[in-house]
Amino acid sequence: MKLFVKYFLIIFSTISSVLIIGLIAISTILSDDYLEERKETLLKYIDMINSMYKKDDLNYSNTQLKSIAENLGIRITAIAKDGKVFYDSTFLRFDDLKAVENHAGRKEVKEALNNNIGFDLRVSATVNVKHLYVAKLIDSSYVLRGSFPYKGIDKYLSILKNHILIIFAFLVFTILAISYYFSRKLLIPLENLTDMLQKVEKNEKINIEDYKQSDDTISRLFYSLYKHMISKQQILNDERNKMQLILSSLTDGVILFDQNWEIIYANDKVFDIIGVKFTNPFEDLRSYESIKIFNDIKLKNDGKHFTKYNGRFYEIIFRSFDRYKILVFHDSTDQMRYHAFKSEIVANISHELKTPVSIIMGYSETLNNDELDDETRKKFAKKLYDSSVRLDNLINDIIQLHSLESQDRNILVDKSTHTSEIIQELQEIYKDCSKKLEFFIDDDYLKVYKEHLLSILKNLIDNAIVYSAGNTVTIGLKKIDKKIVISVDDEGPIIPDDEKNKIFERFYTSSKSRNKKSSGTGLGLSIVKHTAELYGGYVELLKNVKNGNCFKVVLIEK
Repeated sequence: MKLFVKYFLIIFSTISSVLIIGLIAISTILSDDYLEERKETLLKYIDMINSMYKKDDLNYSNTQLKSIAENLGIRITAIAKDGKVFYDSTFLRFDDLKAVENHAGRKEVKEALNNNIGFDLRVSATVNVKHLYVAKLIDSSYVLRGSFPYKGIDKYLSILKNHILIIFAFLVFTILAISYYFSRKLLIPLENLTDMLQKVEKNEKINIEDYKQSDDTISRLFYSLYKHMISKQQILNDERNKMQLILSSLTDGVILFDQNWEIIYANDKVFDIIGVKFTNPFEDLRSYESIKIFNDIKLKNDGKHFTKYNGRFYEIIFRSFDRYKILVFHDSTDQMRYHAFKSEIVANISHELKTPVSIIMGYSETLNNDELDDETRKKFAKKLYDSSVRLDNLINDIIQLHSLESQDRNILVDKSTHTSEIIQELQEIYKDCSKKLEFFIDDDYLKVYKEHLLSILKNLIDNAIVYSAGNTVTIGLKKIDKKIVISVDDEGPIIPDDEKNKIFERFYTSSKSRNKKSSGTGLGLSIVKHTAELYGGYVELLKNVKNGNCFKVVLIEK
């Protein structure tokens, strides 16, 4: 019954609304047409009077004029351009006009003076009766105005409205009958259709034969809708599952809000970023930082926003639609650090390359001088060669460091290195060294690539030779379980505590307290650190018993 009443009211109210709007429109049009006809009539009367009488004839001795106005059922008023009334057909003599106020401010008079013709509908201040006024400028010297009492117009409009109401009442009765018929006709199929759609929406199993209708066309429609909804529902479920799988696997946090900032969907990453689960950020969150993020987004327009939260940098992409808002949190911390690192490394490399290149260019230019003696030429040639060697070492170290950073941390070593080969190569390299090298080796074979082990030892020995003040460098190599322990000791001076971590950074050189008679590339210790990390190990700087420095490297055999 409720459904019947609902559809009956829908049909009835729709048709009735159209009917009422139509009748109102017709009534308005007819009323406006009638008023326009009255205006035209008044204009004709004014033109007729103007053709019969001149301005001087408009006086109270002209009884014919007053008689014409009475017969026509109108009021005639003559108004000077300054607004003074010098004739009014409702008065018996001129002296009666002295009490009449100036008409310069009347709407129809102003319009006539400006546009030749003016109209107005209002209560007359002179006779206190509602009139329709029409005024016309005559010979650019005065305004002749005619007016109808509105009572006649109002009577006509009242009769018109009564006729319209009678028609409306008849149409309403007809509409009631039609609405009742079609409501009953549609009621049963609609109730069945609504029940079927609700069950399909709830994923309830139904027998389509239970919804067979007496009309075959409607039955076919039911069956077609049922098949279509089942198909679309399956597609929708599949797409929803795919979307949830994709969103849950994203490294970005994604939230979908409704218009009231209630969460419709959010992947787990969002809650990991914010640090707490919530359904509405403005009602559930308590920390100042998390509330500020959403307040800032709410106040700003769609687009990208950047913020720092819990020590990390996030690029937040915000889009709002008609009924939804979507928010994506992209962690750009590593990207920002990479850009900062890239800028720093480019600046450092440029700086380090500039010195040897400048020296090479300077000495090359000087060697072009034919007046140089042989001794000076040899001296400059040696300087040129040394700078070339330094440039070559720098480039090789940069390439080696980049190679280490690019390698997979899960490195697998398929052969062992004989330590005696390493010792022989090092002794050959440093045979002319001013410092004494002492080796203490415990194992013959180590499961580490030869080039990596040689690189670590060579860089640490170079560092000890260049920067230490003593005469001896001690090299230790031993294995403890699966750990390879490498140590290189010098005799000082000791590196200050505040520099112990910095010396493993790229292009960092120690303080002025260290010996600086020769200079390296600034990449050696960084290469040692990255090689150790490649094997899952580490490097640390300790103080030894000789009051010097002990560089200890631990590698994990692969």
